[in-house]
Amino acid sequence: MKRLIYFFSFLVIILILLTVLPTPKVFGAKRPIYYGQETIKWTRIPNVAYYKIYYKESGSTNWQHAVNGVPNTLTALTIDYLKMWVWYQYNVVTVDDSGREYWSSGAKKFTPTIRTQTIR
Repeated sequence: MKRLIYFFSFLVIILILLTVLPTPKVFGAKRPIYYGQETIKWTRIPNVAYYKIYYKESGSTNWQHAVNGVPNTLTALTIDYLKMWVWYQYNVVTVDDSGREYWSSGAKKFTPTIRTQTIR
């Protein structure tokens, strides 16, 4: 009877250790990472040299360039590597031949869609 108790005690300890200890890393194993992306769209504006796309986290005052110098033939752009479950704002700005910004779409809100990438 004592042997049976020792055996089950041993099994319980092994099961606890298997659930508590971290899984060992296997070198070369692939694992997914998750990030957000969003494709923003705008209406083509005539007589534009190019567009500038700015974005920021909602609540932040720091606008960042997503892309500077978007060709005037494009009307959509995908912004990658955004934080998930965070609200963002973007702004499309037109630029004339002299480099002057002269029109803005106004800030528009979005939350990124999930994107998965497998890395090593």
